[in-house]
Formats: sequence, C-alpha cells, structure tokens
Amino acid sequence: MLCPLLYILSTAELALVVSRHETVTIQADDCQVYVSTTVDDTTAEVAQLTACLADVYAWLKDSHIRMHSTKTPITWLGSQQQLLRSML
Repeated sequence: MLCPLLYILSTAELALVVSRHETVTIQADDCQVYVSTTVDDTTAEVAQLTACLADVYAWLKDSHIRMHSTKTPITWLGSQQQLLRSML
C-alpha cells in the first residue's frame, strides 16, 4: 500500500512544478502539460512551454526519475489555416 501513497506524493510535487508555468493534468501513470494560445501568441507560448519542460526535466533529474523522451509527444491542434499560420 505504500506505492500509491508515494505516487501521489511525487505527482503532487510535479504538479506544483508545472503549475507555475502551464496547466497540467495527471491521470494514473500519465502527465499532460498543455497550453492554449492564439496564433499571434505562439512564439511566446512555445518559449513558456520550453521553460516549463526545463523545470520538469530538472525536477525529474533531482528526483532520480528518467523521462522517456521517445514517449513524450508534442501535439498541435487547430484548423489547417491556423496551423499553417503558426508555422510561418
């Protein structure tokens, strides 16, 4: 019964690290960090998300936890026109 308690304690700390930057959702063994932005603010949000991920990586390293970067996707959602505009 100690494992669920340790998991809750560790993810609570991770949620605090992420919540300083962005919105986080933690479910079972999965953590999602997400942002919502307009096309005009994409550059600023990418910079903020990058800073957030750097803090998450530092927390993981300090906690002796490995992040599986191959299992860490980034997904852009929007209309085709919005996505094309954000890439310019």
